[in-house]
Amino acid sequence: MTRWLITLSAGVLLAGAVFFAVLPHRRGVPCDPLPLVAVGADGTLSVDGSQVAEEDILSALDAAYGSDASCRVMVRAEQGASYGDIMRVMTALQNGGRYRVAIVAYE
Repeated sequence: MTRWLITLSAGVLLAGAVFFAVLPHRRGVPCDPLPLVAVGADGTLSVDGSQVAEEDILSALDAAYGSDASCRVMVRAEQGASYGDIMRVMTALQNGGRYRVAIVAYE
């Protein structure tokens, strides 16, 4: 299974559109391992494998990684997850000051 990392920097994802962007490397504080927020096909959310409510995503990230927003957050969606659920998670992260967000996709 090949793993792709697509970094989003201001933009909109269009359903059905496939694109790749090469963005300049930005240095930040490395987090090891990187925080992973997963969106399930049924709308469930988890942070590093622990199920959380949408309003608790940021507090779960802060508890596990501290409140330093320079750490990149990975978002992974199961096949069948709704576009709206994924965008709500990304908006919640951005509203909480987590601007370094990347989508992890599997091929």
